[in-house]
Amino acid sequence: MLCAIIDIGTNTFHLLIASQFAIEPIEIVYKETIPVKLGEDSFPKGKIKPAAFVRGLKALERFKENIDKYDVNVIKAVATESLRKAGDAKVFIDEVYKNTGIRIEVISGHEEADLIYFGIKLLIPNDDNVLVMDIGGGSTEFIIANNKNVLWKDSFPLGSTILK
Repeated sequence: MLCAIIDIGTNTFHLLIASQFAIEPIEIVYKETIPVKLGEDSFPKGKIKPAAFVRGLKALERFKENIDKYDVNVIKAVATESLRKAGDAKVFIDEVYKNTGIRIEVISGHEEADLIYFGIKLLIPNDDNVLVMDIGGGSTEFIIANNKNVLWKDSFPLGSTILK
C-alpha cells in the first residue's frame, strides 16, 4: 500500500510517495520537488499573486499525475505559512480540489513543528536534548527535544521569503 505526502510550502512544493506500512527504513518509491514560490510578494498583501496561484495549481496537477501513475492509496497534503497567511487560501484550496481531488489541510505552526520532530527524532543520539531549527520560506520553527519527546516548540512567522 502506497501513501503520498505533499508539503505545500511558501517557496517549494514537495511530493513523497512511500510504502505506508513499511518497517524502518521507509521505502521511498518516488519524490519530486517543484520551486513554486507560492508566497512570492504575498505576505504584505495577504493574497496569492495570480502567477503564483497558477504555478501552485500546475505543480499539484503534476503531482496528481504521478500519484495516479503509482496507484497511491492514501494522499495527505499539508500547507504551511503561505496558506496560513493568505486571505484567499480557501480559493486556492477549492481550485486544487476541483482540478485534482487533492484535499489540502492548512496546519498550524505547532503542528508543523510536531511533524518536523517526528521526521528527525530517530536521528537524535541517546537521550541528549537538542535544538532543531527549521527555517522555511514563510516561518521558522524551533524545537527543543530528545529522542523521546518534545520539551518545547514554537513557530514564528519569519522565513526567508519574508526577510527579502
